[in-house]
Order: sequence, then structure tokens, then C-alpha cells
Amino acid sequence: MRRALLVLLFGWNESLMLETLRCLGSGGQRVTVLAPKRFSALRVSHWCSHYEVMTEPLNLERYGADVIVPGDEDAVRVLSTTRPRHSFPVPDPDALNPNR
Repeated sequence: MRRALLVLLFGWNESLMLETLRCLGSGGQRVTVLAPKRFSALRVSHWCSHYEVMTEPLNLERYGADVIVPGDEDAVRVLSTTRPRHSFPVPDPDALNPNR
């Protein structure tokens, strides 16, 4: 039997994150959610194993997640510039800004 991954899902767009959370949770993963709001639908979701309010500076590696998943476009940008260990693959920052 395989062990469930510990996933850190973070971002600022609650509706996009909720869809991602449902997909990860229904796949049997343990999901920690990191979001800016203290009161959020994400926090009470059946699929959310743990919820924390985002603080500055953002330190994604302190959660010890097996994989860090961006929940929205802003989170993809954060991962593309910070490149934490165990990050979900994201494009380089230059690919996100085609007008440069």
C-alpha cells in the first residue's frame, strides 16, 4: 500500500484553490492549505488536512511537504522565482512574461 503524499497547496484565489484541493484530496493525498484569509471555505473543506494563514515572509519549505503545489497564477509566479525544493514543476519566470 502506498503512502499518501503530504501536499502543500498555496495561493490567493480561493475558488481555483478549492478545485485543486478537491482533486488532490479525492486522490487520497493529505493536503495542507496555505492561504491569506483567516476564515475561508478551504479551511472547512473535507479534503483539507491542515490550514494555515499565510504570513510574510513566505517560507514554503518549513512545512516539510513532499510536494508544493501552486493554487493559482500568482503562486506559479512565486514558485518560478523562489524554486523551493519539492516544488511542482513550473515554467521559468521569463516564460511567464512574454512581453519582455
